[in-house]
Amino acid sequence: MEDYLYAAVFGVIQALTEFLPISSSGHLVLAAELLGDQANEASFDVALHGGTLVAVLVYFRDDWWIMGLAARRDLRTHGLALRRWRGRARLALLLALGSVPAFVAGGLVQATVQDDLRQPLVVGIMLIAVGALMWFADTRGRTDRGFRDIEGRTTLVVGLAQALAVVPGTSRSGITITAGRIAGLNRHAAARFSFLLSAPITAGSFALLVSDAIEDRAAVEWGPMAFGAIVAFVAGMLVIRGLLGFLRRHGLGVFVWYRFALGAVVLAGIPLGLFHT
Repeated sequence: MEDYLYAAVFGVIQALTEFLPISSSGHLVLAAELLGDQANEASFDVALHGGTLVAVLVYFRDDWWIMGLAARRDLRTHGLALRRWRGRARLALLLALGSVPAFVAGGLVQATVQDDLRQPLVVGIMLIAVGALMWFADTRGRTDRGFRDIEGRTTLVVGLAQALAVVPGTSRSGITITAGRIAGLNRHAAARFSFLLSAPITAGSFALLVSDAIEDRAAVEWGPMAFGAIVAFVAGMLVIRGLLGFLRRHGLGVFVWYRFALGAVVLAGIPLGLFHT
């Protein structure tokens, strides 16, 4: 039962921090440090991301359905002449394009320094650094471009930014919303595009988990992981709806100050022995 309780706690943390721009991986690292649990392994992280992935797929189900139909139509009409694709079919291509940098970065980090990055010191520094960038983009950025104005250059900027999310404390949603704001998107459009863009990379990460689990079944505790994913899904649906509504009326300031405060606590707590280095 203790394992399932931990899974529920981490599932809620994952849902809140995956979609709010405050870093899911960073909070999972810190929560595991404070609770004395080893559930911050990358495999458990990805299982929780599976729950939030389903939340994105379900919440934006109409978008995915329309994009699929449009892509099928333009493929029949224009074939591989991708420049002639328009509307939602073009958006599907842009999502694929924007996912490439994150796939490359994720593969490189997993093969080299993944464990070295999962440290409280890294989390604290990135919480503050990305928070400062988020504040600059949100207060100085343009707000005159909506979701329909997304084009190739914007997608490339946001996609490159998403690649930085492999570093705990960065926040995938935080860095991609920030990049969207820098590219001129309004807050709601930047957040919506960020959520849609999360699906391909999260799906890829989850597929790697399944592949590893097949090779080494003993390394994965499916019961607690599945329960954590279900909790993350339910909470994720609520958080997506809440954040999109919030950003229609408010800015990112509350998240910036939260990042500053938490980052300061983490950096101050390291020499006091609250976190391991």
